[in-house]
Amino acid sequence: MTPRLWVLQARSAPVAVILRRGPSRQVQMIRWDQRDDSFECGQWFKGRVYERRSDLSPDGEHFIYFAANHKPPHGSWTAISRPPYFTALALWPKGECW
Repeated sequence: MTPRLWVLQARSAPVAVILRRGPSRQVQMIRWDQRDDSFECGQWFKGRVYERRSDLSPDGEHFIYFAANHKPPHGSWTAISRPPYFTALALWPKGECW
């Protein structure tokens, strides 16, 4: 299976986040600096990041995302991180995806 790419562009800065889904149930975050067309490969996450429930701040410094791995203690959550990493600066547990 080929990887799928999802790009979220910052509104006020030449920065974007690329979410690479695949292989299987893994997602990688990549930071794209469009000033010099460079890419910073970031963290892998084993689970699901819901692209349509995610966004990049206007300045490109923070990424908010909804993710799930369906394992204790949280199952699913919303978090804020600094691209290209999924490490949560703030986290709100949800428990389910609906």
